Amino acid sequence: MKVGIKTYTDKKGYKYLKKIVDYCDFIEILIVPDNKLWKKFKDYDIPFTIHAAHQGFNADPSDKKKHERTDLCLNTAIDAADYFDSDVIIVHPGTVGTLRKSCIETALKYLKRFKEPRFHIENLPSWKHHIELGTLPEEIETFTKRLKCNFCFDLSHAALSAPMLKVDYKKFVKSFMKLKPKYFHMCGGNVLKHDDHHPLMEGNYDQNYFKSLLPKKGRVILETPHNVQKHIQDINFLKK
Repeated sequence: MKVGIKTYTDKKGYKYLKKIVDYCDFIEILIVPDNKLWKKFKDYDIPFTIHAAHQGFNADPSDKKKHERTDLCLNTAIDAADYFDSDVIIVHPGTVGTLRKSCIETALKYLKRFKEPRFHIENLPSWKHHIELGTLPEEIETFTKRLKCNFCFDLSHAALSAPMLKVDYKKFVKSFMKLKPKYFHMCGGNVLKHDDHHPLMEGNYDQNYFKSLLPKKGRVILETPHNVQKHIQDINFLKK
């Protein structure tokens, strides 16, 4: 199993890599589309995977009004994948407007025109007042089959969605494994508080159970705060 950490292509992320890069097998970088600093990350001699800028940057494949901005975010991510020779581009499928099925179709139609097999559609969390696309395994399967691309499985996003669906969080997380993901996001979190992105052992997730689901040849990214000591602890836990 290969383990790495995620960071953004900003000055803070660039400086942090100097402290942690030697402990990682690879690094996932979220490409900030409004600067060219991402090219500077090639200073580090390590494989990179790419995360496209998402709704936090006002991009959303499911919202036609945001497609111009999404074009910039995805095209910049594709340029970065070419630059770093990466086989992975993580993409958030979008949020839910008035009609879920209509939003999914809008996102599918929009993403399909890129004809990009390196896309890895990430499952997104949903709860009472926070509804996103790709919450269900069936939705992810629709995206990957119709776009002929891959899947980034965020275990925490699945765990956080389980209470709304009134299912056990571990059973719901396991239900995604039928899709045979090979690329994962992990962090610590609290199921009922909709709270995540903590170090692995902070919160109430059963990380030993999550770890047992991971394939030996999988790639795992820690989506956790920049803390060298805790990153090393989490990397060591996953590598054991």
